Amino acid sequence: MISVPLSFFAGLAVLVRNGVLVKGGIFIENLARTKTIVLDKTGTLTLGKIAVTKVNPQPGIEQNKLLSSAYLAEVNSNHPLALAVIAEYHKSLSNHSQIEEQKNNQLSHQEIPGKGIKVSGKGQSILAGSLIFLQEEGIIIPTDFFPDQNNKTIIGVAKEGKFLGTIEFSDVTRNRIPEMIDKLKKWGIRRIIMLTGDREEIATDLAAGLGIKEYSANLLPQDKLTFMEKLKRETKDKILFIGDGINDAPAMALADTGIAMGGIGSSVAIESSDVVLQTDEIERLPDILQISAKTLENAQQNIIFALTVKTLFLLLGSLGLITIWGAVFADVGVTILAVMNSLRLLRYRRSFN
Repeated sequence: MISVPLSFFAGLAVLVRNGVLVKGGIFIENLARTKTIVLDKTGTLTLGKIAVTKVNPQPGIEQNKLLSSAYLAEVNSNHPLALAVIAEYHKSLSNHSQIEEQKNNQLSHQEIPGKGIKVSGKGQSILAGSLIFLQEEGIIIPTDFFPDQNNKTIIGVAKEGKFLGTIEFSDVTRNRIPEMIDKLKKWGIRRIIMLTGDREEIATDLAAGLGIKEYSANLLPQDKLTFMEKLKRETKDKILFIGDGINDAPAMALADTGIAMGGIGSSVAIESSDVVLQTDEIERLPDILQISAKTLENAQQNIIFALTVKTLFLLLGSLGLITIWGAVFADVGVTILAVMNSLRLLRYRRSFN
């Protein structure tokens, strides 16, 4: 009665110390018995932040010229691609004086939703946007700059009617995710599934890079719930769902255990979850499962130990083979030993380092 709750309290304490909030002991047990993990992509496996991955200048064009022209076009926009270009420009170039002077000139920016941006004034004319948009504006684009667009997000840049090149973008993957996936497989997780609303080609590339064999792409918010309902019917395994957005909340609530990203996650997702990663470090998932399994194992050890000793001493006492001191040990002594065994869990806090 004392040692079993204490095992769970110790396990919860270790997790809380390391930024993992578990909303009840039952979820410790569910985590320990998890065999299927479903992962949302954006904001979970990735940071949810668009970044420049490659700058492809036209032959004879310097990369700095392409990037600075894109910067001038995008500097007044709040579009995620524009913010990525601005960040890449400031990261790549050390001397900003000339471009800052150009930026401060009175240039006219016209943003065409879904297509791109036109910049004109002071004898300059810059276009940045989709390749189709550039073609509509009369820009001639070499066929070499139309590579596998289905699995890439790219924009083209042109200045004074001349095509300068393209810039490629992608969502930034969290660090150590492939290592985490490998640890989960070694831990005994049977299925790891990625869900995403992105196109099939993007999902294929990301899953291959992370070592995930199962995934489902082109999903609308309601499709995630449908997927989870089907998965629950197909398997008897304990299912863990990890997500961050409001769209993940219904699927998270349906899983045996739902984990929300506490830092970037929506309030609805956090409310619907059973576990919250306050630091958004999904890489700690193998450690969370390990601590949960150790907690359950510790509680089982205490139960077996207590019942075995009690039964043994009851039999010996009925035969008159033990004294009052034996009875004291069977009661108080066993309780103290069980408590000490539970407290051993606290040393596992270092597994998060």
